[in-house]
Amino acid sequence: MNSLIHGLIPFIDLTALSALIGTLICLLWSMRAISESATIDLYMARYRRVLLLCLLGLSISSIGMLFQRAMVMAGLGIMEISPVLPAVIFNSHYGITWLVRVACVTVAWLVWLFGRRRLNSPIVKILLLLACVVIAFSRSASSHAADNGDFTLQEFSDWFHLLGAISFGGTLLSILLLFSASSVTDNLEQQHIISGIADRFYISFGPVFALLIFSGIYNSWVDVGSFEALMTNPYGQYLSVKLLIVLFLTSRYIVIPQKGKDEAAYAIKFLKRSRTDAFLILAILFFVALFTQEVPARHAAHLKMMEQEHKTAQNQGPNRAVEGGKEQRLVRMTDRGFYTVEVLLKDKQLAVGVNTCDLIMHAKDGTALSGAEIKVVPWMPEMGHGVFDKPVVKEKGGGVYNVENVVLIMEGRWELRLTVKKDNTEDSVTFAFSVTS
Repeated sequence: MNSLIHGLIPFIDLTALSALIGTLICLLWSMRAISESATIDLYMARYRRVLLLCLLGLSISSIGMLFQRAMVMAGLGIMEISPVLPAVIFNSHYGITWLVRVACVTVAWLVWLFGRRRLNSPIVKILLLLACVVIAFSRSASSHAADNGDFTLQEFSDWFHLLGAISFGGTLLSILLLFSASSVTDNLEQQHIISGIADRFYISFGPVFALLIFSGIYNSWVDVGSFEALMTNPYGQYLSVKLLIVLFLTSRYIVIPQKGKDEAAYAIKFLKRSRTDAFLILAILFFVALFTQEVPARHAAHLKMMEQEHKTAQNQGPNRAVEGGKEQRLVRMTDRGFYTVEVLLKDKQLAVGVNTCDLIMHAKDGTALSGAEIKVVPWMPEMGHGVFDKPVVKEKGGGVYNVENVVLIMEGRWELRLTVKKDNTEDSVTFAFSVTS
């Protein structure tokens, strides 16, 4: 039930963004036919209404997603979240991407307000499309695709996949909103317009489908990692249902209908098919909204492995946890083997609130590591976020560094992600902790 509630706002957002892009695509494809029509004002009025509806949906969902993410990050209820909103907006990665989104939504509103009477202008259409493209990027930049940083292959792949999906699906949704089957039957103008849209839609299906397949395979490999995870993890289960609907939907376009000489029959057949497929698109968007609220299956498997490792860490080997008195020491080698990092917890464990710890650093040859640049990032992988406050690292000498202001905002599984740089050699390591009050 929680997944359904949390997925509602992202579903509205995806639907509004898809329909907005789809409407602009239809406008581009039908512009010449509409310009030659005697009832151009009627068609333009339809496009303006749909664009207005989409912009309203994007505005509402943008505000809703900000509140939703802030509630998760701060662990507060909706009635308590207002005081922390400025911190979320100005001091978090999500806040930066949200500001970019808001700027693009504002631009789209201004373009619609001042250009709604001139929707046939190339400048109006290009500005609206560019705003949509950046809004789509803000979704990828604030999702699990950005867990490894901005402007990565994973983030771009997620962005391209999203653009292909909402362009294809949004076109079908916009046709559902723009045209009525009953009015098309005896209307030659509308038959001609829909026929032109259908021609371009079928031509573009191949390239878009190829983009979706290649980016989708890569995204699934990164986020899921195995066929087993598709069945055993909520993220994988929602993704599996989405994939089944996508396979059924695409199978309907493997054989493209021939236009023939009967343009009316061709247009009506496409319109009826697109109306059915639009509801399939809504189902796909719904399951996408659901699984984007879950921890990716590969991350979930990693968390399970880390939990098992944490349980056995105290009694194993040199790179494991060592307890003594009131202290706990966690020792690990960095990912590339350049450094050894020892985390010294004076109170045995991290707790909700402000924490401090010491780092004991050694180079590969065992000598104490002095003069290193160390960055510490608290990260909660289950929620896909960090914290507002940045830890402060101070060197104490002899390879010992003190880390202050490690703020953990809620209970659960946390990671301390460390980046160590000395001269031109940089390496990283991650420590996992179970945090309680």
